[in-house]
Amino acid sequence: MSFTVQKLQNGLVKYGAAGLVRQFFRHKSPVYTSYVFQKSGASLINNLHNLSGFTVEVYPDYISIPSNYLYDLLVKSSGQMDFSSEMVRRFSKKCELWLGYVDGNVAGICWSKSRARRYDYFIPLAEDESVITSCFVFPENRGKGIFPCMLESICRNLSIDKNIRNVYIDCKSWNYQSVRGIEKAGFTFIGKSIRLIIRGRIFILRNCCKKIANI
Repeated sequence: MSFTVQKLQNGLVKYGAAGLVRQFFRHKSPVYTSYVFQKSGASLINNLHNLSGFTVEVYPDYISIPSNYLYDLLVKSSGQMDFSSEMVRRFSKKCELWLGYVDGNVAGICWSKSRARRYDYFIPLAEDESVITSCFVFPENRGKGIFPCMLESICRNLSIDKNIRNVYIDCKSWNYQSVRGIEKAGFTFIGKSIRLIIRGRIFILRNCCKKIANI
């Protein structure tokens, strides 16, 4: 069974026919609004949420991921995302993969990019700033507070290990669960932006984001 067919079947079970149509246009629309958040300074090392048995590990490349965890990750992501292609694309851009574990089992995924000047983001990024992106918590682990715990752990590690002073994250405006998780992790809303995606290229149509100093 192909990835696309399996994903379609999962969507029908979860949303029903009408709901799946709404989800399709919501996810596939080339124009969407993003909410952008910032976390800075001393707040980066604050851990307000703790889960028993929860840990986070970072992997800079494909070969650094233990084979048993990689297998578990590929099996869990089947029908949810094309994770193999995602890894190739992200690692080629020198992103880092963060995996959240609950009692040794993969529960969530995040990517980050640091130490690279970027001018294609909502706000210009300096070398001591990072972006967290493409976060995903597997369905069986949702509703347990894993997402904010992951974000807090990533921010803490970036601050301590890489001397990062500002961390940014964004999500689509309709993704209310992500917005709540981001805010619970101590991020501050700094604005919204309207983006257009054409053949993988991102164009910012309207940008109302502004960095906040000393938050």
